[in-house]
Amino acid sequence: MARLLLCEFRKLRRTRLPLLLGVAAAFFPLFGALSVLGGSARPDSVYGSTLGTLTAFGLPFLLPFLTGLLATRLFFWESECDTLKLLRTVPVRTGPLAVAKLGALLLLNLAVTALATLGCLLAALGISRVLLADAASLCGLALLAGLLQTLAALPLVLLVVWVRGSSLLSLLAALVYSIVNGFGCLQVLVQMGSAGVPPEQLPPGRQLLFCLPGALIQRCLFAGMSGSPYAVAPALLAAVMIGMSALFGMGIVWAYDRWER
Repeated sequence: MARLLLCEFRKLRRTRLPLLLGVAAAFFPLFGALSVLGGSARPDSVYGSTLGTLTAFGLPFLLPFLTGLLATRLFFWESECDTLKLLRTVPVRTGPLAVAKLGALLLLNLAVTALATLGCLLAALGISRVLLADAASLCGLALLAGLLQTLAALPLVLLVVWVRGSSLLSLLAALVYSIVNGFGCLQVLVQMGSAGVPPEQLPPGRQLLFCLPGALIQRCLFAGMSGSPYAVAPALLAAVMIGMSALFGMGIVWAYDRWER
C-alpha cells in the first residue's frame, strides 16, 4: 500500500498540479493580509481576518473543488493512458489501487490546508507583530476543518468515479459542488450569527441545508461551544463523518473496480 501511495505522488510530480496546489494555498494568506490593510490592526482582528476567514469561508469553497480536481486526475490517469490493464498484470488489484488514490487525495488536501494555515499564521504575525495565545488552537481548528471538509466531499469523488465522463464534465461538477457547499456553509454561519429562529422551526428546505455535511461541520466548529440552538455535538459529527467515509469509500472502490468488469 505504501508503494502504491508513493507511486501516485510520483505521477503527480510530472504535472503542474503541485504548482496549482501551492498557488491555491497562497491565495488565502494574501487575501487575509490585503483585507486588513487600512483597517483595524488589533491582533484578534488580524487573526480573524486570516485564520478565521480561511476556516470559516476559504476551506468550504476551496477544498471541494480541489477534491474534484484531484479525483479527476488520479482516477482518470490510467484510463486516459490505457495503463490500468497493464497495472493489473503486475498484479495490482483495483481495490488497493483505489484506496491508495483516496489516501493521496486526502494527504494532498491536508498539505494544502497546512500550507494555507501556515501562510495565514505568518501573515497575521507579520501584520500584528503579536503571537496570540490561542494561535495554536486556531491553526488546529483550520487543520481539523480541512480534514472534515475533505471527507464531506467524498460524494463528489464517488460521482466523478461513477460517471467516468470527460475531465471537463468532472471539473464542472466539482465547481458546482464547491459553490453549493461554500454558499451553504456561508448561509449557515449567517443564520447562526443572527438572532433567528431555532433550526427545527425553519422551512423544510432550510432544515435540509442545515443537515448537509458541510453545514454540520460549521455548526460543530463554530456553535458547539456557545450553547447555540444550532450547535452539533462533536460525537454526532464524528459518527456522521465515519459513516460517510465508510459508505462512500466502499462505493468509490466498488465503482472503480466496475471499470474493468
